[in-house]
Amino acid sequence: MTDDRRAYERHDVSVPVTFVSENTGTTYKGTIKNIGMGGVLMETVARLSPMDRLELHLSGGDAGTIKVPAVVVRYQLESSFGIAFVSLGRDDQARVRKLIDHFVKRRRRAPGE
Repeated sequence: MTDDRRAYERHDVSVPVTFVSENTGTTYKGTIKNIGMGGVLMETVARLSPMDRLELHLSGGDAGTIKVPAVVVRYQLESSFGIAFVSLGRDDQARVRKLIDHFVKRRRRAPGE
């Protein structure tokens, strides 16, 4: 899925994610609905607000678990949030790219697609 306002292409996925609110230190669960090098669209029952800082724990494939600093940039409805990655170093960028490739390949192999 592409949006002209975005610097990076987004890929539709359905991937469980764990994240920590830097405001409260509380760990939550959610589902990533799309992902790109700049961030994710995430669904969660956690109450988040724009500018809340998070640490996303992304995992899958050979990339291992990546702890990605992020910030809530927008919300849709009460449970969908646009999350932007912040301060990704080169190594983490490479690992996120590898993780996205894993999710996209896994989705293509999913039955019924």
